[in-house]
Amino acid sequence: MSRRRVFFLGPLPPPVHGFSAINAKLVAALSRDAEVTVFNRAMRSSEVEGRGRKAVADLFSSLQLWFSFVGQLFVRRPEALYVGVSGGGGQWIDLVFVIFAKLFRVALVLHHHSFAYLNRPTTVSRILMRASREATQVVLCNVMGELLAAKYSLDTSLMYVLSNAAFVDHNDDRASAPRRVLRVGFLSNITEEKGIFDFLAVIGGLNANGLKIDARIAGPLADNVSDRFADELRRLPCATHVGPIYGEAKRRFLAELDILLFPTRYVNEAEPVTVFEAMSAGLVVFAAKRSCIDEMIAEDGGRVVDIDDFHRVVVENIIWLDADRESLFKAQCCAQKRFRMLSATSQVQLETLVLRWASRARPVASDSVNERTAP
Repeated sequence: MSRRRVFFLGPLPPPVHGFSAINAKLVAALSRDAEVTVFNRAMRSSEVEGRGRKAVADLFSSLQLWFSFVGQLFVRRPEALYVGVSGGGGQWIDLVFVIFAKLFRVALVLHHHSFAYLNRPTTVSRILMRASREATQVVLCNVMGELLAAKYSLDTSLMYVLSNAAFVDHNDDRASAPRRVLRVGFLSNITEEKGIFDFLAVIGGLNANGLKIDARIAGPLADNVSDRFADELRRLPCATHVGPIYGEAKRRFLAELDILLFPTRYVNEAEPVTVFEAMSAGLVVFAAKRSCIDEMIAEDGGRVVDIDDFHRVVVENIIWLDADRESLFKAQCCAQKRFRMLSATSQVQLETLVLRWASRARPVASDSVNERTAP
């Protein structure tokens, strides 16, 4: 079986965030069967002081990347360009790569990770999608694929669903013994739009109903909410902020929870890896209804709730689960089972995608947005 030459464009760690981490795992998967040349779009200018100097550094970095790409097009002649599409202004960089790839008749794969340009199309997103109408469009879920097709008049038969569940490790570290006091967690950037004050309102509501709760909060704290956050913690002594956590510390943090709340108000939320990580650890997840989240959580292992109803519904459900520990245990098992099913399905989707674009072997049939079996 011969190997294809594939060029990959997208940010890789550092810095580590969801987009760059998924890109790194995609590169590793493609590299098993292809010769992959990476064009790392991660900007290093965060260390540069001043907006003017930052803009110049970013432009210089982009020009270096473009010149390197064009030179490699002449020398290596790839058969595919795989693009981890930026969610914002970085699409101007993506567009130049796409245009040159089309000039050299290189096949295109665009992998979408953000709802930003689906919720609000921009000039550059319209140009980029028009330039890549014949590309394979990799989307996170059916909702994303349908919205992408509707906003940009794209052919759904060219879309391929690949969930982030394919890139989340299994977590079997949960303690089997039930806890006397429920431990409820929040894991995200600590901002108003990520729902930290909705989380704290739920904890306050549980306390008001006489329920003892051990609330654990993990994540970096935004400066613009630090004073209000500190005031809320003083009002809720059962809530503890453990700070930012990564890697093994994050894995342990999740394994020591019973329930995770994900009350996001972020309008561009896509398919949050945190929800999959919690399900993998066997946590009941209560999440706000947005983007792909509906396709992630099964009702017997958690709930997806309209944000305006989040406080009432979640308080009622946690009170019930605290009183009925057998139902809590069953819900935790269902959440973990749901993740394992989604993970297995997504692994097949990933292998099919890799076979299609990284190997010259005849690819097996794959699911388009319209053909995919509903979760």
